[in-house]
Amino acid sequence: MGTNCCCFEIILNAVRASQMQLEPLDAAAPPGLWTALEIKLFATIDKQHHIGIVHPQTPLSFMKLRKQLAGGPADWYNIGRVINRVYVPKNKKQTVDVFFTAVESDHAAERNIGMKDEYGSATGQITLDCCTDEILARRVELHLTHGGVGGGIAGAIEIDFFARRCCC
Repeated sequence: MGTNCCCFEIILNAVRASQMQLEPLDAAAPPGLWTALEIKLFATIDKQHHIGIVHPQTPLSFMKLRKQLAGGPADWYNIGRVINRVYVPKNKKQTVDVFFTAVESDHAAERNIGMKDEYGSATGQITLDCCTDEILARRVELHLTHGGVGGGIAGAIEIDFFARRCCC
């Protein structure tokens, strides 16, 4: 792109559970107990063409996310993957929308008794400036409020992303 611009990589850094789900008929735990969020996440800056990343990458895998039983913050699940690159004209700032879609999958017995996956989406923004090498982390919360919650409490995740200057 030449010397009239700089390039940033938008990085999906980490994810953690921010609200555990409670599904009354979830077979993954005894009735009335919080179950793990079994998450697959899609991240993109190009919503029109759906160019981005899916994590985890393998078709049948998912991230198993839990909050601490004592109510403390959940541990971060580190990802560290590039979502995409953005070229920014020098001497200008550019705000980029980052789109996230997550699916909480029901597996094994839940699937057999007709439980449905929950899903949700969220959008974060990051402002890029060629005078800065790394843009500090941004966080967005994504609520899993669509699909088969089944009368329980829907889960939610917190997503951490940032940008770093990479080329030009």
